[in-house]
Amino acid sequence: MIQEKSLLKARRIWQLRQIRLLDCLTDEEIEELSEIIPEHRFKKGEYIYGSGEKIKHLFLLKEGKVKLSAITEAGKERIINIFQPGDIFGELFLVEVEKESYHNTEAVALTDALICKLDRATFLQMLRTKPELSLSFIRVICQRLYEAQSELEELSYQDTRHRLAHVLLKLGNRHGVPLDLSRGAIRFDIEITHETLAGMLGKNRSYISSIMSEFKEKGMISYRGRQIALHPSKLKAFLKGQQGWDIPVELKNDSELSVKFCS
Repeated sequence: MIQEKSLLKARRIWQLRQIRLLDCLTDEEIEELSEIIPEHRFKKGEYIYGSGEKIKHLFLLKEGKVKLSAITEAGKERIINIFQPGDIFGELFLVEVEKESYHNTEAVALTDALICKLDRATFLQMLRTKPELSLSFIRVICQRLYEAQSELEELSYQDTRHRLAHVLLKLGNRHGVPLDLSRGAIRFDIEITHETLAGMLGKNRSYISSIMSEFKEKGMISYRGRQIALHPSKLKAFLKGQQGWDIPVELKNDSELSVKFCS
């Protein structure tokens, strides 16, 4: 029993260490935090929070994937972001509009997930006593602002084909991991479906699937079993050739991106 508790404690500490926001904390500070911050398990499809709920916590994602989305005026889901282990979300919990703030988005577990909830009072105290954490949090906020700017740039493309090309490049940049070091290839570390892409663009799945087929015919993507390889140079040329603009997405590598897709 003692050994089991020791292993559980070690796992909690190790997982908190993977949260990029907490990189600046010492091992002793991480261990102290692991003893006061509660863990919550969510099943696939379960809501972490819904639109209209009070904003109370900062969420630290230890295991699984989480989808952040909003419902448009037309009643369609618009996927805003997909989080993976090491990410945080709900950072607007520090913003107080009058006395209370409410979520205008919803967070849903894409897979079974393990999440820590950090309340406002605890986090504010941490920020006051740990300047390095404040700087780390500012970096997170700046990254979110950059992503929001990228979203606006995506909307500048007038048709769905070019918006989809932009989204593929952006997802490859955020979720790409090395696949073939000799060729510089990259694969996704998450599974993206055509339905997910449709949700990100506010379109129906069959339409997105038809465009993906067009991209394949034009050599901008290719399939390898259940994986898809993105060809960034062709996707970027497609975007730049249409708009005459530089592409705002800076990729880690300009060769191939291999992405696991489900149709």
